[in-house]
Amino acid sequence: GSDTFTGNGANDGVVNTIRVESAGTIVGLDGFANGVDVIDVRSHANVEVQGTTGNDVLDFSEVRFSNVGAGFEVDAGNNNDTITTSNKDSVNYRGGHGNDTFNISTGQAATFLYSGTNNGSDTFTGNGANDGVVNTIRVESAGTIVGLDGFANGVDVIDVRSHANVEVQGTTGNDVLDFSEVRFSNVGAGFEV
Repeated sequence: GSDTFTGNGANDGVVNTIRVESAGTIVGLDGFANGVDVIDVRSHANVEVQGTTGNDVLDFSEVRFSNVGAGFEVDAGNNNDTITTSNKDSVNYRGGHGNDTFNISTGQAATFLYSGTNNGSDTFTGNGANDGVVNTIRVESAGTIVGLDGFANGVDVIDVRSHANVEVQGTTGNDVLDFSEVRFSNVGAGFEV
C-alpha cells in the first residue's frame, strides 16, 4: 500500500525507523515529510521507496538511508511530484512520468535516474555549482529523453553512460536552459540537447 507517517520530530533525539525485511521490497508512501528518521534497507537488493500515482510531495531532507543495497532507489511514481533529497545520505531518485520538481538538499550528492521517453519536463533547484558536491542525472537506457522545464546548472553532471540516441529536451514553450557549469559525460552516438 501507500502509507502515511505523522508526528515524527526530526532531530528530537528519538529515532523512528522504517526497516526493510526482504529483497525486492516496495516501501509505498502517500506523501512524506520526514515521517521517519531512518530508512534501513538492511543491504537488501532492489528495494524501492515509492510514491503514488498522484501528485506526491516527498521530503527526505532529514532522513538517513542506511545499509542501502544494490539497485536501491526512491521512485516518486507517476504525475507531477515534488521530491526533496536527503541532506544525510547520497541515494538515487527517479521522478518517473510527469513534470517533477527536485529540490536538492545541501551537503549530500544525489543521482537522478532517467529511462524511456515519457519522463515529463522536470525542474531542479538547490544545486550549488562548484560546491564540492556532485549531483548527477544518470541515463539508464538508449533512446531516453531527459525532459527539462527550464534549467540553470540544475545538476553538475549529465552522465549518458554511452547509451545511443539520448536527448536532453526542453518544453514546447520559451525555455531558458543554462548548461554553463554542467559536464556531459560518457556521451553516446546520436546524443543532443
